[in-house]
Amino acid sequence: MSYTYLITGMKILLAGSSHTRLFFPYVRQYLKDRASVTALPEDAGRTDEILSSLPAWPLEEQDIIHIYSGHRDLAPGPDGEPYIRPEQFRRNLQSIIKQVLNRASAKIVFSNVPPVSKNFLREDPDRNNRILLYNGIIEELTGNARIPVHDFWTFITRYEGGEAKYIDGLHFTREVYRDFAKALAMYLIGRVK
Repeated sequence: MSYTYLITGMKILLAGSSHTRLFFPYVRQYLKDRASVTALPEDAGRTDEILSSLPAWPLEEQDIIHIYSGHRDLAPGPDGEPYIRPEQFRRNLQSIIKQVLNRASAKIVFSNVPPVSKNFLREDPDRNNRILLYNGIIEELTGNARIPVHDFWTFITRYEGGEAKYIDGLHFTREVYRDFAKALAMYLIGRVK
């Protein structure tokens, strides 16, 4: 039985916020002959928003589920503190993981949060430090659940281009999303070996 035969007809669901919406078309393109790739019809933003929308996610039908979350949680709210503080983020993420594992027989993969640009840090000097804190929570909780994490942070830090790889300090150029999608697509397919 060939490897291509084994993965043909697989179903992959991508759930996440704006980054997911931007890399989704490329993942679908890379896997068009190997898997059916869909995304949620709306962004899955903060973890509290995910928890409220999670009952409607089509988890039971999937072979692989990729979840990206965290950046909107750690973004500063009107009071300057993260919208979802670290302790609540931990509780929310634990609940998300538990619910997904209870409903899905699929392979689950998370991605962590990529860094923002140096220019973006002028507005929010502590943003990348908060990202590392929240990424640590993601790593810990997914590790406890034996869920792999595709390392978005390292992909971006190693990607050449400096500030030019960002379009607004937070989101990336089409080329970056295309290259990230290729790496993510291969990583997801690798989960079924």
